[in-house]
Amino acid sequence: MDASINMSKAKIPILPVTHRVIYPGTALRITLSNLPEFARGKKLTMFGIVTYKNASTKELYDYGTLVGVVSEMPVTSGNNYSANDAIISSFFNTPLSSFPRNEWQITVMGVERFKIKSLRNEGGVYMAKIEVVKDKDSDQNIEELTDKLKKAGAEYASKTGFSRMMTQQRVHRIQEEKDLAYLGFYIAGFLDLSIPEKQMLLENFSLIDRSKKILEHCKVSEDSNEEALSKEVSQKIQEKFYQKSSRNRNPKFMNSGDEEEVQKLQEKIEALEMPDSSKKYVLNELNRVKSMRPINAEYNVIMNYLETVSSLPWNLSSQDNLDLEKAQTQLDIDHSGLEKVKKRIIEYLAVRGLKGDMKGSIICFVGPPGVGKTSLGQSIADSLGRKFHRISLGGVRDEAEIRGHRKTYVGAMPGVFIQGLKKCGTNNPVILLDEIDKVGKDMIRGDTASALLEVLDPSQNHTFTDHYLAVPFDLSNVLFIATANTVSSIPSPLLDRMDTIHLSGYSTYEKLSIAKNFLLPRQINENGLKPEHISVPDEVLNKVITEYTLEAGVRQLERTLGSLCRHVAVKYSKSLKANSEFKTEVIDEPKVDEVLGAPKYDLEIQERVQTPGVALGLAWTPYGGKVMLVETSKSPGTGKLRITGQLGDVMKESVLTALSWIQAHFPALCPNASSSSAEGLEGIDLHIHFPAAAVPKDGPSAGVTITTALVGLLGDVKTRSDTCMTGEISLKGNVMPVGGIKEKVLGAHRTGIKRVLLPFRNQKDTRDIPEYVKKEVQFVFVKKVEEVLREALEESNIFRKMEQIPHL
Repeated sequence: MDASINMSKAKIPILPVTHRVIYPGTALRITLSNLPEFARGKKLTMFGIVTYKNASTKELYDYGTLVGVVSEMPVTSGNNYSANDAIISSFFNTPLSSFPRNEWQITVMGVERFKIKSLRNEGGVYMAKIEVVKDKDSDQNIEELTDKLKKAGAEYASKTGFSRMMTQQRVHRIQEEKDLAYLGFYIAGFLDLSIPEKQMLLENFSLIDRSKKILEHCKVSEDSNEEALSKEVSQKIQEKFYQKSSRNRNPKFMNSGDEEEVQKLQEKIEALEMPDSSKKYVLNELNRVKSMRPINAEYNVIMNYLETVSSLPWNLSSQDNLDLEKAQTQLDIDHSGLEKVKKRIIEYLAVRGLKGDMKGSIICFVGPPGVGKTSLGQSIADSLGRKFHRISLGGVRDEAEIRGHRKTYVGAMPGVFIQGLKKCGTNNPVILLDEIDKVGKDMIRGDTASALLEVLDPSQNHTFTDHYLAVPFDLSNVLFIATANTVSSIPSPLLDRMDTIHLSGYSTYEKLSIAKNFLLPRQINENGLKPEHISVPDEVLNKVITEYTLEAGVRQLERTLGSLCRHVAVKYSKSLKANSEFKTEVIDEPKVDEVLGAPKYDLEIQERVQTPGVALGLAWTPYGGKVMLVETSKSPGTGKLRITGQLGDVMKESVLTALSWIQAHFPALCPNASSSSAEGLEGIDLHIHFPAAAVPKDGPSAGVTITTALVGLLGDVKTRSDTCMTGEISLKGNVMPVGGIKEKVLGAHRTGIKRVLLPFRNQKDTRDIPEYVKKEVQFVFVKKVEEVLREALEESNIFRKMEQIPHL
């Protein structure tokens, strides 16, 4: 190997082995449960391999071989053993069934022989001082001996190889080797000798004498019954493997444990109530297993497949609880408000009781985060008495996650639906498809949303075929419930298969009720307190809701209440340590400011409408309705228009529509300007800005707000600070209806707005708004833009001129 190595009297790690002697110039592949640090990541690092003289007493021979690490790699996990694994396991006297698989495999090459001068166990690793020993008579004429040894070694190798390929490799190596020492050691490596005999060759430092002994061993083997020897060697290696294999496909090699396992699987499969065609396919797979040998790579694949199939609930259903009053009570306990959703669930139960089944009912809850979409699915399962399983689809990009992998692939498994049914143990659970609007699409791994079509299509899901199962499974008994923040990102074919129910954000009153009855008690319990340790009055809860958690849902509200509870938990913990009495901690408003800091939300948005050119609009977002500012400014110029705030194309078109309507009625709106509308606007540069510029905005519903802000700017008129508006405008000055009215009104109510301008044709949409919100918010329904201006702008001379605006 490397003649420059100077290991004389060096100190090296020692790896003890059994049933094997490694020689210089020969390679060995070893699988170790823990790759020693000295061999990890350091190619050609030297260490010693020494054979046990007595494995039971851990006694080592005095001589060993210095080896270099050629390569190392982690071994893939699994139970598919190769013949080489069996041979290696026999070297280390390790049963194949317990042979380590998740570890390291190293390849080493013998370099030099050495003698152990001293040996110590240091932290579980043998460390030895060694002295490298070389042959004494290597200078003699050895060409004739080399030729004889090559011929004898090649003949022996050709008759004893385990396979044709192995024989060819051995003969080729023998013919190519020129160094007599390496040639002899290579042939000695595959001679049928005992460990003591092989060790004696290792410790023989006379090149001539050792080579003659190896030649003699080859001839002795030839003179014996060569055919019997070849058969014996081959059979010996095969038996080592087959006897130590954990499974054998051929029944005549199967042990009792294997036969019992296959028999149990057959009984389970025959007892399954599944379609005849599917059972026939599965039984054919079972028959294939019975005829396989352990070395067949398909054995474990098919066995895992059969175990999966036999554990599925093909005809096992849970009994539905169809008591409508009990279900209504359960829903009321779990959720406050959401009356429309509860009504839809009760309708489902009623139809289920009358019809006997509810195939094809797929519900999709759409609403902002934190309003209880996911927990509603759990409540429905509880009210029905069904098992519940949640599947998160957010960011899933691989189609195989839905439809599974074909069982022939490495690491194959069923899709998430079959896995869910296996986990639930029934074929009619409630499966929640969480965040269905966020499924990914990957050109390489398929379109996940399209893969869901078969699952959610009532006309197809009774024969849903998972790639792993390869046989249809009936999903029509499953109650699928999906959740989404918005339907805009759900593909139309998928959305068409679902019954969409919109959940709006909570009002302040609903949040107060939820905080008192659900959130605060839960946070008290989670923070190690008892109800008598903390008291939070309603007015303080209302302050937390309005000034610290301006959101559609209640997640941030619960986190904020948790902060208050943790503050009390610290005081309670200190009192326990001091053995002092702990009195109920009353959280008042100063205490809230101390714990939570300054309020995060105030009425600043209304205060900003104190100058002309600013108006309050209403916007719908996937996270609930919110109040949106529109700010405008003017300066002398040439009629340029600038729009900022990261707007979409539709909103930019709304700006141009509003500007066109204003230009057509400029003299009446701005009586102090030039009599020519064109001249008046051409001498002005306008800038329209939508604050929160980092947030994308789009949609036509800001049309009336943009018009109001521009008219106020050009006419030097302020907008009422208690009023906000929404609606699309046309070139003729008509106010068109828009969507998301309930969410927008609730957003205005959370902000403290008391007056809302809505399109006249949206009057019907206010029926879904809670009555207590209607009592606090005044609705003004408008048909024309001039009506919006009269209601939104403060008193000014502009109104005396507005009668001049023709009603087109």
